[in-house]
Amino acid sequence: MEESATTSQPPRRRTWWLALSLLVLSPICAEYLSAYDDSTGHPAALLGNLLIFVPLYGCAALLIREIARRARLGWVGILAFSAAFGVIEAGLVDQSLFSPDYRGLSGWDEMFTVTLIGPLGLSAYNLLSFVGGHVMLSICGPIALVEAWRPDRTHQPWLRVPGLVIAGLAYAVASVLVLYWHLQTEHWHAAPGQLIGAGLVVLALIAGGVVVGRRPRLATSVSGPQLGRTAVVSLVLATAYHLLPQSWPGVAGAVVLLALAGFLLHRASRARSWSPTHIAVVGAAPLLLTGLLAFTYDPMIGEVSQQAKYVHNVAMLVIVLLALTIALMRRETRRSLLQEESIAT
Repeated sequence: MEESATTSQPPRRRTWWLALSLLVLSPICAEYLSAYDDSTGHPAALLGNLLIFVPLYGCAALLIREIARRARLGWVGILAFSAAFGVIEAGLVDQSLFSPDYRGLSGWDEMFTVTLIGPLGLSAYNLLSFVGGHVMLSICGPIALVEAWRPDRTHQPWLRVPGLVIAGLAYAVASVLVLYWHLQTEHWHAAPGQLIGAGLVVLALIAGGVVVGRRPRLATSVSGPQLGRTAVVSLVLATAYHLLPQSWPGVAGAVVLLALAGFLLHRASRARSWSPTHIAVVGAAPLLLTGLLAFTYDPMIGEVSQQAKYVHNVAMLVIVLLALTIALMRRETRRSLLQEESIAT
């Protein structure tokens, strides 16, 4: 899904702001964009929650991005590691994936039982929704946007080893705190077999990302899709995915759409014209749709005034639009520089 890698190492003083941006953008997209709880519209609560969300989501996104880029695993590795992160969060940390009554949320029981896989004790719909949400919103979307801000640094590390160690420790501490909170506040906990199964899936996803990600990408001379067409197709697929019902036909439809998206991405990414900006547009589609859909419902947890809710929705959507705008502007700037160099030579 990307251009060929480069071995040069950029000065970290030129990339620290990219790492910092990803640290903040990831939790915003993971938690605040959907506006589902009582922190919605309350700036003090939103800022305070970043103390746990930045390590939990931002550090995880940064680690996944850095490890995949250092090992030259490409977007296949990033996607696989993101799915592993989703299973860790939903299956091992907050254990919502296996909960029949998570936090006493209204409608959870129906959502859980409609597509229940009895022997595994989990909902197929929740599996796709939770893990897929982490892949698209928490990790891949933010990485795609921030990488497009500096296309010439797309395949290069942003952190030195000490930075990786700090990010890893921060993520581990945040995960332990969330697990402790779950164990203290929830009356239901995953069974040992479920935890072991989730752990094995995590290992399989990581191994798959390493094995498949190391395979060289064969570029073709065929021109890839235009940026506008990429945006339209991405939005259509994201919309169709979000509109699927919480039922077995909905799960089947989601699998088909994900397979179709994977096929189209694989095919498009082989074109020489495929760029970080194309990837940013693909990554932004589910983020924008999530932000728009947030206007249509009230938070699931707590009471929030309509004014606070809509101000929050607008602010979060503007952040995503601003991130996408920067990506598009960087593409135009880079194109202008290349044209100037071509004229000069």
